[in-house]
Amino acid sequence: MQNDIKYLSIGLFIGLAATALLLAGMIVPPTVAASMPTDTPTATKIPYTPSPQPSPTIRPPTNTYTPTPTLIRLKSVTPSNTPSPTPTLPSPTPTFADTMRGMLENGYLTNSGPMTFRQQILVYGASVIYMRQTSEDSRIIGEEINGPGYGSPTDICGPLSISILQDAGIIDPTLDPHAYWLFNPDVEDDRRLLAKAFPPEIYESTRVRTKLDKVDWNETPLYAGDFLYLYAGTGGNFEHMLVVNRVDSQGRAFAVTNHYTPDGFIISEVLLYHPAKSNVGMFPVWTEWPNKMEGSTGFGGYEVWRLKTPKIEPET
Repeated sequence: MQNDIKYLSIGLFIGLAATALLLAGMIVPPTVAASMPTDTPTATKIPYTPSPQPSPTIRPPTNTYTPTPTLIRLKSVTPSNTPSPTPTLPSPTPTFADTMRGMLENGYLTNSGPMTFRQQILVYGASVIYMRQTSEDSRIIGEEINGPGYGSPTDICGPLSISILQDAGIIDPTLDPHAYWLFNPDVEDDRRLLAKAFPPEIYESTRVRTKLDKVDWNETPLYAGDFLYLYAGTGGNFEHMLVVNRVDSQGRAFAVTNHYTPDGFIISEVLLYHPAKSNVGMFPVWTEWPNKMEGSTGFGGYEVWRLKTPKIEPET
């Protein structure tokens, strides 16, 4: 049942441009930060040579949850035995190209970075399926990703990020997201796991040691599909992983990630930074000293994994 719902969600996303655009009104940047991982996994995987995949791959669920009503809106049809006096021609079904064109024209996404715009749309579509409005619902989806007992939204960032890229068809779908739970790229075994997800012949990694709120995002912008590891550094108390799920026409970067709210940790889309307003977004929030008790990170900068060159895929 859950697998059907997730396939239906992505199908509706791709088929209905209007639904995707409605999501723009749902995004409200949070005001506080995420929590701290406390351990690191040990796991090894089979080497993989990635290849382009045209559509998201959804793993079978291990638990059952109820999708957030605001993410899936089904049009109800009431049968009628009374014929219409004036026949009405059906409207053409929106195509994937219509969805991309609509998002570009609306400014909700912008075509930038090494990924094709089709891939950027797939990353966005894969990410919003994981959004939840409550801590309990976020825990349930976290257990689907990471296994029963390991779904706490306080520390689901690594498996969530890997799952988004897998569902979008960007990285190896056979990787175990749980292996990226409580992850630390400074640990040799974990660094090898990163090489399995982001092979160095295809991806480049860049380590930036500048505090997040001091980075000039106009000079070094992030792009959809970028995988980031945020270093706590001196002053931080947790480290964090996320995937940039979209960049809009103003150059603002967003991510669907787990983060703190007064009602508990949830998984939702957040604004990471505004290139024209250095005090707006989660990056400046996470590096504010007053937030240390709730969660601070990014004092040690970040590392980003990004495609070296675009994959060749049709845009329609």
